[in-house]
Amino acid sequence: MVPRRFKEQAHEALRLNEEKIRSLVNHIHDAVWTMNAAGDALFLSGNAERIYGCPAAELKAPGAALGLGRVPADDVPRLRAAWQALFTQQQRFEIECRYQRKDGQTAWLLLRASAIGLGGAALALSPWRAAFAAAPGITPGITPGITQG
Repeated sequence: MVPRRFKEQAHEALRLNEEKIRSLVNHIHDAVWTMNAAGDALFLSGNAERIYGCPAAELKAPGAALGLGRVPADDVPRLRAAWQALFTQQQRFEIECRYQRKDGQTAWLLLRASAIGLGGAALALSPWRAAFAAAPGITPGITPGITQG
């Protein structure tokens, strides 16, 4: 039998760790998510709304697939192939794609996931792309391992 105070200490340590993780996820610049193989969002961090430009409830709706319908048609095959490879071949998912926000703006996103069930992240690339576009003679580099359109 485990003494009661050890159980209480373990529960308190677990609570504090969960609090730290929750704080990190809520304050990180990226949108953090977990999804199933069908692309249904199981969890979205608070930044998802800012990055995707629509309420989290819409992104989490059954069949929404994080708004795949808002990805331009010519980006969809690469996105689907990379997603499929994550789940069938356990390949790292890391892809740049365009995303049509609800406000009409096109955003460049870097989507990443490295392990099934651990989720991934979305980083808004549009500010960096705009900065490169405004600087004559400078172009953004292609990061090895990232599929670009």
